Amino acid sequence: MKREQRNFFSAVLLSLILLLALAAPALSEAAEKSRAQADACVMDDAGLLSDADESSLEKTLADIGTAHKARIVVYTVKDLKGEKAGTVANRFADKFAVGTENGALVLLVAPKERDFYISTDNKMRTRITDDNGIEHLAGQFVPSLKENKYAEGFTAFAAAVDEMVTYYEKEGKPFNPDAFLLTI
Repeated sequence: MKREQRNFFSAVLLSLILLLALAAPALSEAAEKSRAQADACVMDDAGLLSDADESSLEKTLADIGTAHKARIVVYTVKDLKGEKAGTVANRFADKFAVGTENGALVLLVAPKERDFYISTDNKMRTRITDDNGIEHLAGQFVPSLKENKYAEGFTAFAAAVDEMVTYYEKEGKPFNPDAFLLTI
């Protein structure tokens, strides 16, 4: 009887070991994807970009982030699932700001809802302000998004962020487009 129990438990244990061995690559892939997403500057869950455009934008945003010691992210979602775009974007901006010297900025785009939101954490908000900065930034890429030219719009977004943060670093104050208007 004891021998039969031991054989039974051995068979169960062997089955469990085999199951874990087969599941390990899947668990490893999930962990790797999660780790890669944590470092990514482009998360195109809505599938708006070609692989080449996504790769190019990833490099551009990573370079801008490195140059300015910040995290700049474009995140597209298939569906907001009833949440407000601002709520989702703010959650990610706070998450991505951890460990950065100058903060984070997230552009969230939800094409199904035809909505977007730009979120900054507190550090980045001193560089790109809520009053004039966000409005100017949106003006640089929204026309392309309205025409469903996402790669073009995201590239314009990246260029404008770089311009605005560079201005802050040189001038010590946030970019204000109104300051460049000529008064007659």
